[in-house]
Amino acid sequence: MTTTRKASLELPRFYPILVPSRIGSGSMAESCEFARELVAAGATLIQLREKHASGREILRLARELPG
Repeated sequence: MTTTRKASLELPRFYPILVPSRIGSGSMAESCEFARELVAAGATLIQLREKHASGREILRLARELPG
């Protein structure tokens, strides 16, 4: 017998998308400051995107962000 469970993951109704290369001069310091401002404004989930970055580069960027 198979039991089906629904995942109890609640996503926020809105979450910002952070693209470091599109913020100011594209520096990581500016991206981190912007991420801090988003969290201070109430963001509980931020999606990190960088179109031409590898998975390894995205992980490195994510590790540099606050939180």
